[in-house]
Amino acid sequence: MTNSNSVLKSSAHRSTRTGGEGDDEVRKLFHSKGWRRLGDRRRAEREYRQLQLAFTAGLPVPRPLGLNREPAGWCLSMERIANARSLASVLLEQPERVRDEHGEQLGRLLAQLTHLRLRHGDLHPGNLLLDDTGKLWLVDFGQARVVDTRDESDELVTLLASLRERSSLALRDALVRTYFEFVPSARGLASPRTLARAARRARRSTVQRNLDRWTRTSGVAEEHTRAGQHEVRALREPDAHSTRLLIEGEQARRAWLTAARLFEHNVPVLAPVCLFTKPERAAEFELPEGVVPVAEAARDGLQFARSYGTLLGTLHDRGLQLNSSFEPLVLVAPSGQLLLHPLALLTELDLTDEPTELQSPSFLTEAARATFEASSRAAFRDAPHDTGAPTP
Repeated sequence: MTNSNSVLKSSAHRSTRTGGEGDDEVRKLFHSKGWRRLGDRRRAEREYRQLQLAFTAGLPVPRPLGLNREPAGWCLSMERIANARSLASVLLEQPERVRDEHGEQLGRLLAQLTHLRLRHGDLHPGNLLLDDTGKLWLVDFGQARVVDTRDESDELVTLLASLRERSSLALRDALVRTYFEFVPSARGLASPRTLARAARRARRSTVQRNLDRWTRTSGVAEEHTRAGQHEVRALREPDAHSTRLLIEGEQARRAWLTAARLFEHNVPVLAPVCLFTKPERAAEFELPEGVVPVAEAARDGLQFARSYGTLLGTLHDRGLQLNSSFEPLVLVAPSGQLLLHPLALLTELDLTDEPTELQSPSFLTEAARATFEASSRAAFRDAPHDTGAPTP
């Protein structure tokens, strides 16, 4: 049995760790409790088969090493991709490393899955690894299935949705263009405009579903009980120079979920730090150094108009709008960036159409209004009329 080392992922039913000599393996352990344990062997064998299928077909996936029964459960071993990080973390922390050519890699990868009739089932940047040579790898085949028939635009929309709020339009254009090149039949199923609209709707739905992850142990949070106090703490490290904003009582959970939703949507917000659920309800948020209420900041310059347009345009792009007074719920950072307060009330917009241009507020000067309108348009993640990919 290999030595388990650092934990990569963990949940109630599965955990993924590095292992082997020199941490050269990844070991995924299926360790369900109760009646679910009866299905662990089937789930492990299915994932091993799909990974083996993808590897044999030449897809950029880890090499499967074996499947074994261990005292703690069934263990799937695979080769570890050296010097690789998740595309999600790279997009968040080092976006300059992600280039348009990675869109082409993603298009080819998705085309290979389509030709294999292999539905990955969980395509998003967290399940894509970027190594130090710039190569992308696909991991986690836990939901993968071989299907008899397939909507060729289905997982394309899923992938576009997961990328749209943190990647460039050029990267997504390259993805669609390359996929259409290798899967010409997909051109007749959806136009670029339809794909962009579907991805926007899918992204909002995914974020809404993902809010549950912020209330339990998951890839973004971890539950703890200490001295009778139950808490859910975000896994991201807060800025060492920030202070904390505490919201107590009945509003705490709503504020936590609002901040989590905006954080997932990559909308500037006071980042969630910890949710306390027992014995008293409270939520703690990161308050960056130097942040002040918008009422205390200058509102007549082009910088404010630019930040204001970017914030409202970003919300509009995500299919959301503020449903409350502006001033009490917005803070200004020393950089001039506007951040939303977790108590902001949001309304969902109808996503059947593309985002429309926002009207500039009357208190801005003529020059500032032009800046506001340009900034709000720039916040839209899709081109005004299509994705820039070839129209079928």
